[in-house]
Amino acid sequence: NYWDSMNMMPRYVENNSLGAAYSFKCISDNEDDNVLVVPCDLIAKYNITHSIIVFAVEASEYQKNNPDSFSWVTLNESGFLNEIGIKKYLNNGFVLIGSFYINERLLNKYIDKLLSNEDNKVNNEYYLDSVFKLLQNDGFDIKIEIINDYLSFGTPDEYEENKKWINNIFL
Repeated sequence: NYWDSMNMMPRYVENNSLGAAYSFKCISDNEDDNVLVVPCDLIAKYNITHSIIVFAVEASEYQKNNPDSFSWVTLNESGFLNEIGIKKYLNNGFVLIGSFYINERLLNKYIDKLLSNEDNKVNNEYYLDSVFKLLQNDGFDIKIEIINDYLSFGTPDEYEENKKWINNIFL
């Protein structure tokens, strides 16, 4: 039911050690369509309001206790990206959930830019989060959408914290 409600066809990616940016390149057909990039370990309700969107949430207790395990963003008064910290805590920030909405061809262009420079690695990985820092540096406006209905199952603690809510929120 969840994927049917998204009106988009899911694409699945094989596991690799280079990171999500490389994973996306592996499955992309480089069409000139917009794509919603969603990690496999979460469920959320998305609101598409702009041509480039980074989805974020208010920090959970787990995220607050492990701030450098997540990327953080701050927004300007119009709700657009002000600053992004890749696996780096930002005061008064929101946590990225690894979900993005963007034109596929544009995303691929910036993934190529990201992958072409070893200095873009964080923790020895190429994070998709970093693409949006490059886009911002090149003058793109990036909308930050704060997600209210979101469940993460990425760690055992998050699984235990969120499993009781899935039927109430999404079904």
